[in-house]
Amino acid sequence: MRWLEEREDLRPREVFLAGWSFGSWVGLRWALASGVPSRTVLVSPPLVGFDFFHFLKEADLRPAMGKLIIAGELDQFSGTGKLRELASRLDAGLELLPAADHFLFGREREVAEMTARFFLAKD
Repeated sequence: MRWLEEREDLRPREVFLAGWSFGSWVGLRWALASGVPSRTVLVSPPLVGFDFFHFLKEADLRPAMGKLIIAGELDQFSGTGKLRELASRLDAGLELLPAADHFLFGREREVAEMTARFFLAKD
């Protein structure tokens, strides 16, 4: 992350970030603090045990940054209410995968395709 921040030739619109579970918490914190990525995908953010909402209270949400949350509707570390609250707070899209839990077993290709479509979308 520091390497990316130090690159003078890097254009933020060329940087996308995706993080799964704990990686979504770490990645979102860096994305908001640095403003580097133009699009960020949070996959199965763990809203139980990691306080996303605490650091968002004072964060600059950089509305120009595209944000998408992908999670299973049966995620045992989140819950659809909390996921909807996070999506609303971030002004992010929310994709809930039916009959999927936090680990998204068997849904990896679907998650990858959703992420790729989001990253490649023209605004």
